[in-house]
Amino acid sequence: DALGGDITTPSVIGIVNVQFTAVGNVGAGTDDLMTYTLPANALNANGRGVRVTAWGDHAANANSKQVIFNFGSATQSLATEAVNDASWWATCVVIRSAVDAQIIATNYSRTGLADQIADSTATQDDGATVVIKFTAVGVADNDIRQLGMVTELLY
Repeated sequence: DALGGDITTPSVIGIVNVQFTAVGNVGAGTDDLMTYTLPANALNANGRGVRVTAWGDHAANANSKQVIFNFGSATQSLATEAVNDASWWATCVVIRSAVDAQIIATNYSRTGLADQIADSTATQDDGATVVIKFTAVGVADNDIRQLGMVTELLY
């Protein structure tokens, strides 16, 4: 399990970005939703991290829908399902575990369905900017919409 090991629990030091202009997928394929670029050296010590909270909704249809959390080139698929007319909420935490190594933990909730919890690891360059974003894979326009995103630094 990628979450093994002892890392001191960081405290929130502040919100660095807030977005709340709705954006949806366009047709079939993968589309970027909301994006934030983490500044270079933001995760400059082990145990430092970032928490991203995002929310949105799924269209009232039986189309397959997928929401994906991206931390640089690392991706965490939150769910692929035919959710009909539901709201979604995701909390994603990325903690630096070593130089250029991170742990990613996600919790994804949807109306009327069990939470999906996942963890993985990443190897992004701590000294470079890192693009944090949610992407969506749908069938028709606005199968998946992201309505908001809050990014917080944890130190």
